[in-house]
Amino acid sequence: RWEQALYSWSNRNINDRIQNKIITSLLAMPEEVFEKCLHSIGCWASHVSNGISDYDQNLYLVCCRMKEMSKNKEYSTVSHGEDISFWRINHPVGAMTETVLNLWFATKPQVDSSLSGSCKEFFTEICDKSIDSFKAGRSTLASNIISLYQVDRKWTEAHLLPFFDWNNKEEAKSAWSGFLSISQIYHLILMPLKENLLDTAKHFDELGNDKERYAQLLTYAAL
Repeated sequence: RWEQALYSWSNRNINDRIQNKIITSLLAMPEEVFEKCLHSIGCWASHVSNGISDYDQNLYLVCCRMKEMSKNKEYSTVSHGEDISFWRINHPVGAMTETVLNLWFATKPQVDSSLSGSCKEFFTEICDKSIDSFKAGRSTLASNIISLYQVDRKWTEAHLLPFFDWNNKEEAKSAWSGFLSISQIYHLILMPLKENLLDTAKHFDELGNDKERYAQLLTYAAL
């Protein structure tokens, strides 16, 4: 019942009063029910946070609950030939990371202001390479790397850029998929990525639907 309702609410706009009641219910929901609804909660959360104008602490807490429940969960990995972008967007961890990114954007972060507070803690934990189930979250962060790099270059270089290294193929594939989904490239981000960007040519066939975008990026970088 909850799953159906959440998917339904994901496809339409609801007023703030009802939305707050949903969030309160999710925070009080029994663990077994919450776990069963992870996909639908992620879908709903990313929908309601899209274009949000104010940071919502309770919605952040819903994402934290999803994160804690996802740590030791075995999610299906990307199968050969699967569209990684589709996998990332529809993955519970990808959706909850997208939600926290939207909450972060609602704080109107400024260039070189540095990440701070709860969002920084959340993103840092998503970048914990020992937690394999967070891979979709790292791919989602990679799709927003320009904003993260502009706000906090040191954090991005320390926590996110290492996933673009092809020494770990699965991580690199999902990170590059996220990066290549960006419509406009910020040239300064190409400098710290240069070595891995060139190395990606050796893994061209593994880029799937992102091959054309990579070729365009390589051409841009050469100009």
